[in-house]
Amino acid sequence: MTHNDAQSVYEYYRFCPRCGSALRVEKEHGKQLLVCEKNDFTFYQNPHSATAAIVRNNEGKIMLVKRAFDPAKGMWDVPGGFMDWGEEAEQSIVREMKEELDVKFTPSKLLFAITDWYPFRGLNISVVNLYFAGTMTETPKQDDDVAGIGWFGLDELPENIAFGHIRQAFTALRQEQKGHAS
Repeated sequence: MTHNDAQSVYEYYRFCPRCGSALRVEKEHGKQLLVCEKNDFTFYQNPHSATAAIVRNNEGKIMLVKRAFDPAKGMWDVPGGFMDWGEEAEQSIVREMKEELDVKFTPSKLLFAITDWYPFRGLNISVVNLYFAGTMTETPKQDDDVAGIGWFGLDELPENIAFGHIRQAFTALRQEQKGHAS
């Protein structure tokens, strides 16, 4: 599904969230949009925001967590999650690290943003993943949504990675590392 594919979104969203009337697909500025047939409300499908932490140990390896639940149960992921309504990005990653690993995380730098898809209950949700470098003060502990914790070098990424944006992040980190080495 592409970012302009309102027809696919229409399969899931058929009714206006404001009044319950049917939604129709209209073209506007070259994009397909979902519009209420009764009140012309446009039901935009904008990306959701998520935060992710890049934490390195003393050997320079990066922490990944094994997912305990679907989607991608049993696969490796970066620690993090969806931002709450009204939450700042830095607050989100601090909260997520506390919830998932019971650590105090201090973000030091926004590294990059990577857009990807998140499969959830039959929907593909567009997500902008904000990656933060930072440090932890405690030893991470697995919470109920974390099935394992592992440390991986930039060239040691495991095969069973949960989402494409993680591979993209490791590629970007390798490129950054090469840039600093020259």
